[in-house]
Amino acid sequence: MFTPIMIGLALLAGCVAFFALRKDLGAKTAPAKVGGTPVNDVTALNLRELLTTSAAPVIVQFYSVQCPACHTQKPNFEEAAATHKGDTRFVTINVKENKSTSRRLGITRIPTTMVFRSSDETPLDSRVGVFPASEINTFIKNALR
Repeated sequence: MFTPIMIGLALLAGCVAFFALRKDLGAKTAPAKVGGTPVNDVTALNLRELLTTSAAPVIVQFYSVQCPACHTQKPNFEEAAATHKGDTRFVTINVKENKSTSRRLGITRIPTTMVFRSSDETPLDSRVGVFPASEINTFIKNALR
């Protein structure tokens, strides 16, 4: 009936399915520290609240977990955030989990970095792609003029 090879393949397929369906295989990493404030991953609701209540400009990076360029950009974004020492809020938002916000803001490619002035939900400027922390800081400075 069932050969040892068939049983082994069934067990292997079950193990592969189990690990493919698990979302978290490793330990969660702590958010990067930015002048005492972490770079947080926010939801659409948190983002709207942050944009309407923040006294400081808000820099948002839109990303996807499956995007290799987004993983490359993340350390650059965190490095740029570290240079601002709390005078600007830096957050990230997952486009797959927040599709309505992505559509509303016109996010068509990722990673996209947007600059918002305090208490305003209209982006001042946006930039798509991977670029070093120094260019992120220049981009923010130009957008806030």
